[in-house]
Amino acid sequence: MDASSENDDNGPNGLVASASDGHEGVHFGWSDEIVDEDSYEAHEDSGESDWLENDNDARNAEVENEANRNRPAESGVNEKEAAGNGENETDGADENDTEENEVSPVGLSTGEETDYLGSSDVGSYETDEDGDFVSRKTSKVFFDSSTSEPRFELGMIFENGKQFKDALYAYVVAHRFDFLFVSNRKEKVRVVCKGKGCPFVVHASWDKSDSCFKIKTLVTDHNCSVTFKNKRANYKFVGKHFISKIRIVPKLRLVDMIRLGREELNVELNKQLCNRAKKWAEEKIKGNIIHEFNRLFDYVLALRTADPDGSFDLVVERPTAVDIPKFRRLYVCFGALKEGFKRYCRHVIGVDGCFLKGSLKGEILSAVGKDNNNQIFPIAWAFVEGLLEEVQQCLPHVEHRYCARHMYANWKKDHKGGDLQLLFWNCCKATTQPLFRKHADRICKLKPKAYADLMEKDPSHWSKAFFSTRSKCDSIDNNFCEAFNSAIIGARFKSIISMFEDIRHYVMHRLVEHKKKSISWIGEFCPRIAKVLEEHKARSSFCHVIWNGADGYEVMHNEDRFVVDVRGWKCTCKVWDLTGIPCPHVVCVILYREESLENYVLHLYKKEVYQELYSVVIPTIPSEKYWQDSGMGKFDPPLKRKLPGRPKHKRGKEEGEVKGKTKLRKL
Repeated sequence: MDASSENDDNGPNGLVASASDGHEGVHFGWSDEIVDEDSYEAHEDSGESDWLENDNDARNAEVENEANRNRPAESGVNEKEAAGNGENETDGADENDTEENEVSPVGLSTGEETDYLGSSDVGSYETDEDGDFVSRKTSKVFFDSSTSEPRFELGMIFENGKQFKDALYAYVVAHRFDFLFVSNRKEKVRVVCKGKGCPFVVHASWDKSDSCFKIKTLVTDHNCSVTFKNKRANYKFVGKHFISKIRIVPKLRLVDMIRLGREELNVELNKQLCNRAKKWAEEKIKGNIIHEFNRLFDYVLALRTADPDGSFDLVVERPTAVDIPKFRRLYVCFGALKEGFKRYCRHVIGVDGCFLKGSLKGEILSAVGKDNNNQIFPIAWAFVEGLLEEVQQCLPHVEHRYCARHMYANWKKDHKGGDLQLLFWNCCKATTQPLFRKHADRICKLKPKAYADLMEKDPSHWSKAFFSTRSKCDSIDNNFCEAFNSAIIGARFKSIISMFEDIRHYVMHRLVEHKKKSISWIGEFCPRIAKVLEEHKARSSFCHVIWNGADGYEVMHNEDRFVVDVRGWKCTCKVWDLTGIPCPHVVCVILYREESLENYVLHLYKKEVYQELYSVVIPTIPSEKYWQDSGMGKFDPPLKRKLPGRPKHKRGKEEGEVKGKTKLRKL
């Protein structure tokens, strides 16, 4: 196989090697000596990692010579050259060594000329025929840190030694073999396969000319057997792999980590290692939560700077002047969403809360409106440590509605039965008070106690018959808030700033996508409104109009008679009044008058208004490192409260929900 000339240029003193971070031990040469992880890290942090090689230079040369002697002849390196390479490894190679003899290892490229442009390197520009400066293509190959299974190429460039060693650990774990350090210094790293006689070798060192860490020698062939218990897969390596899963599923079981390690990492793990890795990951997540809470003031300042018209309130509590402030709540409402709702949406707001799912505990409260196509339009959201005051106490002068679905879930606990269920929903959906009274009386006759319990809640909060017609919305449930809670479920696993940024990105993406989607719509109105209008037109064929010769119209529908006031936009059934969409009776009258239906549909339902709504823009915000320092100091995140008793792992089922089987059926 291949080998290249080695350049052992000494790197800057500030480059810290960290190949043994988190490893239980590091082998040197063919001896059984193991350097303890903690002692290595302690010396590494103090900048004294060179002590590792003071007594091993002779042993390292012997190991390298042994590896070179066992390397196959077709590699292009004879024993004499291999011995010379070993001496260079110990004593240091000439700084002017080049890589002229590079030979591509099997299955890997050597970094052929690509479209990658190096804009900051010396000589990265050249002149074209017209004398203009153009970027010169480069043959440099840079390591891709986003890949889950690293690939090495001769001449590949790394940011520093730590990145190279992290990639090396992932490489050997993925390919199921272990290695030994021949050289493990700040400025160079050389490893060989642990299997005796195996030709695998990787040498990387600091390159002064390019100011980077570069692979100088690479032989990828193996003639040793694979291993399923790799010491390089230590608790830090496993913890880094599982940290994203533990952030989403804090109660990830050790047996599941072992199974996932077998499937994803191709390595056998044990419970002790997984437990240590999980604790390490939890500490990292906890540290991230504290860090983000300490930067909340800076985050709010960044929001206010980007959107002066928005409302961003961070509330903390400090009992005394010497106490560290404690977090209470964070409220976010962008100016574009606020103005878009006020100008283009119907004036109805759904308010709901949902619990966070990850390590951070608390609730997300959301205020969601309905857009012109009867879909959700997020207005504002807030993170709170606990429940706030009731909305009715905060807004006493506005119309309040209850979610009928939740009402029924509580009511049916004591009053079960299909007849009662049907009558309950008939009461909710009745658009006139006489019709509501008819269904309510039937409940009273069927079960007086059920009627009494139902009437404890004022019908003006949950029946269409008593709703105001100002909002032009006849919703009797709060499903649009729950739809928003479901849309942000991924963000609810993260810490506070990451969560709020995910929600902002979701809303930003939603605005753009809905505007694009509306361009292809056919017709004057939004699709869902047009569908309802078509259904009403079909039902109007069963209606018959009686005209009084002026502005009075009576419409016969089956055995019922309805009065339609075209000028006042009113009908006896109250559907037109509540929604702004002509009911079948109004449609029949308009067709009788030979007029256009579009003139009698609420203008907010038009496609052009929908596009205006979704033309609002949420401002962009740079990443954390570019935020200004608010100078407000730090404060404590909310404490995790431990409730008495054994913790529950499953959500409590409501009455009527299908419960999954938890025990096997006896045969």
